[in-house]
Amino acid sequence: MLHGRFGKAIYERRRLRGQDGWLFLTGLLATLYDRNAGGLPDAKLGEWVKLIETRAKPLERMGNQYVHMPGPEKLTIYDNKLREQIVDRRLSPALRLGELVRHSPYAHVWLDIVQPLRAARDQRPLFRKRIHTGMRKALS
Repeated sequence: MLHGRFGKAIYERRRLRGQDGWLFLTGLLATLYDRNAGGLPDAKLGEWVKLIETRAKPLERMGNQYVHMPGPEKLTIYDNKLREQIVDRRLSPALRLGELVRHSPYAHVWLDIVQPLRAARDQRPLFRKRIHTGMRKALS
């Protein structure tokens, strides 16, 4: 069993019921928010930075602008809907990768959508409230 930053057991959980009917996938996903859990250490994110640079460099030589946009997790955007803070959203993989990219010569390719999504989260639904267990339920 793994424990998160706030001392809560996070590995054995699969779904967590939040406020107002929100459901969150947790467990292994939540370990990605913990630098010490081994799920996604900064060294691995550093490899991603190198990959982003490798993609951007030849495209820019050809006159094309490469843009890298992260896909933030629902836990990062809607942490206000959690009943208990099982992760520190500031340790989100998308935010951590963004911090590393900002120190790269290719920092200009990073399109940060985390902050705009957090700002818009209460204006309209950005993610589904519920997590479906199968395609049949997702389509109904």
